[in-house]
Amino acid sequence: MTIMKTIKYLAIAAAVLAASSCLNESAELSQTGGKVFTAAFAEGETKAVLKPGVETSTVEWETTDHVSILAGESNWDYAAQTAGTATTLKYVSESAQGDNFYALYPYDATATLADGVITTVLPAEQTAVPGSFSAHMAVAYTETNALAFKNVCGLVRVKVMSEGVTKVVFEGKNDEYVAGKIDVTVAVEPAWAATAESSKTVALVAEGGKTLAMGDYYLATLPQRFQSGFTVKVYCGETLAQTKDVDADLTLQRCQIVPGKVGFDVESIAPTIATVGETITVTGYGFTEGTKVKINGAEATVSVTSSTSLAVTVPAGLEKATDYKLSVEVPGFDAVETAPFRYFYLPVYKAETVCGTSGTAGLEEGTGTKCKIHSPYFIGEGSDGQLWFTCAHKTSDAICKFDYANTQAMTIFVSAAEVTDATYPYGGAFDASGNLHIALKSSATQLGKVTPEGEYSTYDFYTDMGSPMDICFDKNGIKYVAERNKQWLLIDNGTSVEKINLDFRIISLDADKDSKYLYMGSDSKFKIFRMDIATREIVAVAGDGTKPVSGTASSYGTRGNPLTANVGNVTGLYVDPSDGYIYYLDQQYCTMNVLIPGVGGDAAKGVVLKAYGTNFNNGFLGSNGGQLTKASDGNFYVTANGKHKIGKVYVSE
Repeated sequence: MTIMKTIKYLAIAAAVLAASSCLNESAELSQTGGKVFTAAFAEGETKAVLKPGVETSTVEWETTDHVSILAGESNWDYAAQTAGTATTLKYVSESAQGDNFYALYPYDATATLADGVITTVLPAEQTAVPGSFSAHMAVAYTETNALAFKNVCGLVRVKVMSEGVTKVVFEGKNDEYVAGKIDVTVAVEPAWAATAESSKTVALVAEGGKTLAMGDYYLATLPQRFQSGFTVKVYCGETLAQTKDVDADLTLQRCQIVPGKVGFDVESIAPTIATVGETITVTGYGFTEGTKVKINGAEATVSVTSSTSLAVTVPAGLEKATDYKLSVEVPGFDAVETAPFRYFYLPVYKAETVCGTSGTAGLEEGTGTKCKIHSPYFIGEGSDGQLWFTCAHKTSDAICKFDYANTQAMTIFVSAAEVTDATYPYGGAFDASGNLHIALKSSATQLGKVTPEGEYSTYDFYTDMGSPMDICFDKNGIKYVAERNKQWLLIDNGTSVEKINLDFRIISLDADKDSKYLYMGSDSKFKIFRMDIATREIVAVAGDGTKPVSGTASSYGTRGNPLTANVGNVTGLYVDPSDGYIYYLDQQYCTMNVLIPGVGGDAAKGVVLKAYGTNFNNGFLGSNGGQLTKASDGNFYVTANGKHKIGKVYVSE
């Protein structure tokens, strides 16, 4: 049970749980026509014990408060004259007479006194007061005029979390008396005893047949041990909407507040990203049999595992890359929505070799697997509808084409002689005019460029580069270059080049379709990074930083926290503009993986999953990395650098 937080202020019509004041034990205050009293609360009655060190605020007298002054068989009505933590009590119609006086708050015209025992009534039906309570009881004794009141009751907090509640009923599980007519012994520690007219229930009701607004209320009950716990019943109109059982062995003391919640509410869901058939756990309270959950208006399969937990199966028919809220319906109450979760869908992929001879290096034109290619790296679809790719080897540097949609022919677009041996054309990207810009890994100053017509050239870009590895353009035409050895991100806005120093070796990059974020792969930190293009803020969004162990499978981490996943060297990145999924090639684990963004499209709240691959030991993709793209046919094409081939990764039927 959740411990109640500090009460800021209880605006009540009585002086209970009040801050103490030094009691005035001076001579009797006399007033023409009769006896008056001073009233405050005794030392030690200043705190409602919530938990050690937590206090309530003061509760003050109001001028509308009335007190019974008792002596012998008499019961006089006295009224508070001033508001505050202490007050003066003056008789209403007749002054008290005698030497020994007992006092009872609130005034009860039916209260009687016998041998120091006050017989009175704690109402078994109490009017609900938002943030406060309408019933309580305190007693005092004096041989002078100074009354030091002590509380008789404890309080039960009722936190109403749903609309439509009209009544809340509290009762013990062992037929304990909790209210009604009782005998109160006024002593150092007030004590009570049940009578034949005591009640085993106490009810909190809305005034005038209305409903309770959501919020905190308090009901007064008799302090005692509830060895078997207690039950709270919630009514909406005349209908019993909820029964809440608390089975703990609980002792309610004087001045103590027991927290509780009625109705129901949801507190959290996990995971926050899920796909069809998976289970989302909803935590909260007040769940009962018959609880329903709807997602996008359709009823989902739900299991009530406890009053505080639901297991919900994600249904089919949802749209991927979309946020949904769960609507939870408990019988008798209005539905409550959860925080959103992100629905994703990842199909089952297969792969096949479509270009090159697996494991055989060379540079020979041909059709499909009958051609030879050497250490392919960059791959992307040109304006002519063919796949352009680079061969990055000191003896076979070239830019080639693969007609994937028609003839399956591989042609050498720019020969090794034109590129120049040992230049190593690695990653690249197309600009808005269809020109392919290429990172020349061994060049300290230049980048390469191929026009749509096949004209190859180099151009000066930045001095003293160590090993440029990849290039991308955002939607605004800004060019980004990954400089590995110097750990630079170079940003070309068309007029100048900005250099950003990194603390990791950057080897791959791609921007999202809106040019909000630039994603960067590393071969040193075993993470994927994200840069906010507007602010230049760089954070890790995936990878736990653990260096991969050869021959072991990766862990894909916790849903909603990609930073718990294993990530190797990320040689290629592709941000799918259709859904924002971030596909990447993992060199160590030999897999094509995907970082699927979570709620709100935030990659840092997503999940890392395997799209395709054997997960270790030099599988289909090989262990030397490569890059990937998604072509117009909807399939992924991947360069397997170490296996000298291009693979097609496609959705399995």
